[in-house]
Amino acid sequence: VWLDNNGMQRAKWTIKGNTTQYIPVPGRAYFNNIRLGHYYKVNDTEFWLEPIVSKTTGRNEVEISKAAVDPRWITAFDTQLISLMHPALPGSFGFAIIANDGKVLFHSDEAHDLGENFFQECDENGALRSAVIGRSDTKLSVRYLGEDHSMLITTIPNFPHWSLIVFRNKEPLRSAFLELISLVSCLFLIYCIPLLTGLSIFYLLNFK
Repeated sequence: VWLDNNGMQRAKWTIKGNTTQYIPVPGRAYFNNIRLGHYYKVNDTEFWLEPIVSKTTGRNEVEISKAAVDPRWITAFDTQLISLMHPALPGSFGFAIIANDGKVLFHSDEAHDLGENFFQECDENGALRSAVIGRSDTKLSVRYLGEDHSMLITTIPNFPHWSLIVFRNKEPLRSAFLELISLVSCLFLIYCIPLLTGLSIFYLLNFK
């Protein structure tokens, strides 16, 4: 997409058969921040990257924008990053990329994107908030969505206001251990019953 000075889409290209309608996006951060000179920088490339809900398709997407050579224009590219959207993960594992205020930008469950505050869902855990705001790599045990989770909080290079949180739900493993202990206990009792029965009969016959 090519955007003019007012944030109006003036040109579009797509791999699909038809483009969506041209709309104004002056309220979008990927337009405003480039205009104001705010951007992320990797090597010598200056750009803005943010998750959005598309106004034309309603899908969760990633918008990447940068200033064109001609300062009258901003170019933007929308896509779905396979490493962040619909990832394949082991059971009980997940991740979230959050802003320093706790807003969930990306989540392994797309239903949480942009509509959840991670701090609130973790019962305002102080250690978690301190790790995110303090930009420290930390391992924590935190209640998330009402269940105990192990979490690893790490910083993301070149994105000073974002943190990556990888988590594992402890409840499924606890349930598996409980089932295992219950099964072993039942087998132990089944094994002991004939032995105890034999000892009882022996005692009754020999120690009247």
